[in-house]
Amino acid sequence: AEYMGSVIVPEDCSEPVSISRSKYEDGISAKNFKSSGVKKLFILGIVPNVQENYENLLSLWVKLRLNMFGRKFTVATDLKVCNLLLGIMSHGSSHPCCWCNINHNSLHEKGEQRTLKSLIDSFWEYFDAGRQRCMAKEYDNVVNMPIIQGNNNILTPVLHIVPPPELHLPIGPVNTIYCALQKKWPECDQWLKECHVEREAFHGGSFSGNSSRHLLKNLDKLESLAPKDTINFVDTLRSFNNVVTSCYGNHIDPKYKTYIADFKCRYMQLGISVTPKIHAVFYHIEEFCSLKNKGLGCWSEQASESVHHDFSLVWENFKVKSLDHPDYGKRLAFAVQTYNSRHL
Repeated sequence: AEYMGSVIVPEDCSEPVSISRSKYEDGISAKNFKSSGVKKLFILGIVPNVQENYENLLSLWVKLRLNMFGRKFTVATDLKVCNLLLGIMSHGSSHPCCWCNINHNSLHEKGEQRTLKSLIDSFWEYFDAGRQRCMAKEYDNVVNMPIIQGNNNILTPVLHIVPPPELHLPIGPVNTIYCALQKKWPECDQWLKECHVEREAFHGGSFSGNSSRHLLKNLDKLESLAPKDTINFVDTLRSFNNVVTSCYGNHIDPKYKTYIADFKCRYMQLGISVTPKIHAVFYHIEEFCSLKNKGLGCWSEQASESVHHDFSLVWENFKVKSLDHPDYGKRLAFAVQTYNSRHL
């Protein structure tokens, strides 16, 4: 099943979590969990076996009436869904970034900041021109009306609503640098074996978030194995690890801007292409952390990713194998009710 949720983000990321033993008189919510964690997450909508596309996300958004929500909110999700919610084409398009309108051939630079107004204006210009996909690049690749609007001012920058995804942004740079290293040193899979890490087939042969972070913690092993002419790749990964440790958590290191600048310099010296995720690290993480004065961890999409496994444990007690089963809908609804009741 696919899940799509909006996350209301608390301003205080340092809320205390009780680790003392629960008492009977504390009631059903005796255990205290961080409000940003999966154990406090509520499923608002669930649809089994549907494609992750604009039409389906729009349908869910409308049925849940999220644009009528009375408070400002942010959306924590991966970059694919970010673009869909904003009406922008995929990362293979000419203007792939959801935070600025930079051309894909110039991702080492930063474009003009996208706002809700700029997205809406671009869509109507595209619409008035006949909505021909071959011409979409002339309108910053905005081909649909942005789904996200809600209680936000039309001049609100996208960065204020859609934070850089803390979970997914370590994955892209590690994969990109590793693939470039593998072309120069085909035996670099020795490092993966030393770290007991495998590339995951269902992620297109890339590393998971946990694997990416594990590799970044074991760069000494890579340095001991790598030929001398590939040390610049090791140094670049070390530089990226500094970025991760300085601003991917709840708090920011005072040197995080210096670390980002150093990573950009080292990465560009490798002579490999700049992907949308690398571009986000170069520019938009610093923008967001400067805006909030906190790390990305406060707006992490980790909880919404973890809900897949977390809900499956509950669904096991209710599920029926066939979608055509007459009780499928009732059982799914009851499973969601049970799941949410445990997160009060």
